[in-house]
Amino acid sequence: MSNISAKEEILTRIRAGETICQIADSRGCSYEYVYGIVKGAGLPVPKRRRGTTPDIEAQAVDALHAQIGRDMFDRRNKYDCVPYAEFARQIGMSMTNLIRAESGCHKFTLWELQRIAKVLDVTVAELTTERNVKFSPLEGK
Repeated sequence: MSNISAKEEILTRIRAGETICQIADSRGCSYEYVYGIVKGAGLPVPKRRRGTTPDIEAQAVDALHAQIGRDMFDRRNKYDCVPYAEFARQIGMSMTNLIRAESGCHKFTLWELQRIAKVLDVTVAELTTERNVKFSPLEGK
């Protein structure tokens, strides 16, 4: 696929209502790449506000990942007040992936879950216990 047709595909998908996160994940490219194309085309891009609760349902990978992201956000902000940069360093994750994770737009690896649980002083089971979500890891198999 040429670069021009990739840009056209991204713009078409944005106009159809897909989020930048969804497009970046499905194409295997960075959020910043898709954002640059959308911004360069003059299309409106939703503003991100620092310190606000992520809009999980708009960009969520699935309910369980969204729940884990919400828990991370809540614990980091309400209990520990750890800044993004420090928390990202502690869990060994880039700030971009941390922001995506807290927005429900990141698929966690077991290694990441173990590091997050250690830093938040909880167990992996506590992070991944479903609470008011309808998701099964066996769905679609």
